[in-house]
Amino acid sequence: MNLRQSLVVAALANFSSHVWAQGHAHVHGIATLQVAVEGTALTLRLVTPLENLVGFEHAPRTEQQKKALREAEESLRGATALFVPTAAARCAASSAKVDSPFAVKSDAKDRGEKAKPGKEAGEAHSGLTAEYIFRCEQPERLQGVEVKLFDRFRGVRRLDVDLAGPRGQKSLRLTPKQRIIAW
Repeated sequence: MNLRQSLVVAALANFSSHVWAQGHAHVHGIATLQVAVEGTALTLRLVTPLENLVGFEHAPRTEQQKKALREAEESLRGATALFVPTAAARCAASSAKVDSPFAVKSDAKDRGEKAKPGKEAGEAHSGLTAEYIFRCEQPERLQGVEVKLFDRFRGVRRLDVDLAGPRGQKSLRLTPKQRIIAW
């Protein structure tokens, strides 16, 4: 990890510290997004209760729940369908990582594999984290990001955003009607 990446990670960790200081604050319908712009990199980190994405927070028990979780994880890997940086900046998704507590392999059982260990089925308040990195050819033209997460995941009704960008730091709140992060 180079110095620039270390600084971006540190900025994201600093932004999320207030959430974790509250004992892993967790409210259904609300997700958090940390955004850092550094050089040619646009980094986004989404943290959300699993309930917002699939309607439950326990380990999937039925085939329908397993399917819902698989589809949510797959959708979350599609960075460009969820986050649209300013077109003039010519940004391309270079990385998308989803960390789900109950990751489901579609055919793991058939191959004799064990599912990823997660929390006990009855344990509440499970969350999911997704991290995205975009590389921008013209970062000086990057003026914001349109968030399309609300279209795919209707359980997300509010997104609390912390931004560290070329003009400093700020916090804002997005909703399905106000979905643009601008700086």
